Amino acid sequence: MFAVDATYESSGGSHKGRDAIDRMMREFFKARPSIHWQVDAFEATGRTVSFDFLATHADADGKTVRRTGHEELRFNDNDEIEHVQVGSIKVLD
Repeated sequence: MFAVDATYESSGGSHKGRDAIDRMMREFFKARPSIHWQVDAFEATGRTVSFDFLATHADADGKTVRRTGHEELRFNDNDEIEHVQVGSIKVLD
């Protein structure tokens, strides 16, 4: 779903290119196999989709971690994701 030259920005850093984003996402999900997102306030405007989320997962000690945030995805003319911006991360609990 990502364009070859897509970019991804979050508190975890900046990633440029489909391969770099793929590596980052594989590492992210490997470290958080129990992660679950609840999505709220979904909005689509033109080629941009944004939403607020609550992400929940267990940390290495089995403690539940909850984070809220806002994510924005921008699509190119080929309907591929060209940019992801994750921000406003707040750890709850």
